[in-house]
Amino acid sequence: MVTIKDVAKRADVSVATVSRVIRGIGYISEDAKRKVMEASEELGYVANASAQKLKNKNLETVGFIISDINNPYYFGIAASLQKFLAKKGVELVLAFSSENPVDEDRSFRYLISSNVSAILFTPTNKENRGVINIAIQNGIKVVQVFRKIYDNLDTIINDDENGCYEAGRYLIGCGYKRILLLDVDYPYISYEQVVPSREKGLLRL
Repeated sequence: MVTIKDVAKRADVSVATVSRVIRGIGYISEDAKRKVMEASEELGYVANASAQKLKNKNLETVGFIISDINNPYYFGIAASLQKFLAKKGVELVLAFSSENPVDEDRSFRYLISSNVSAILFTPTNKENRGVINIAIQNGIKVVQVFRKIYDNLDTIINDDENGCYEAGRYLIGCGYKRILLLDVDYPYISYEQVVPSREKGLLRL
């Protein structure tokens, strides 16, 4: 792997000069800047993003734990989130729980070790409070999305309960009398624990 020392040697400048050029700080002559850029291109050098974040104390990275890799809805949300964050200079890191609390715990630990500033996740159950607390203790903002399982966390949800109620009311208004609700399978949590509840929305009719 090409290092910053290799670039400095090829450009015939100090390592500190290469570092300043890469990080865009301090005064660098145009000649030195040109040499560094040319050497970087010739050697195929790419700055280590993680190392640069640590040096600059810039932890502008958000983690998103997707619970169902087969659901295109989540990837649509991830794509929109990535575009929004990119405009603010924030990177998005994806992880996957596959509706499994063990994988969810593993994803949390990976994102914590990656020094993200926030973690968005769709809870798979109520058993991972320990690793969530570790994230919070490390100064990471944790937000649950789509499902409200943990009472003490900020939450972003779609109002599926009211949505099902409105959809059912519309169908009844169209003359339909038998309405079937097909919902997802929750392997590690009961339907009673999931908020919002699509079933409760229909039962309001």
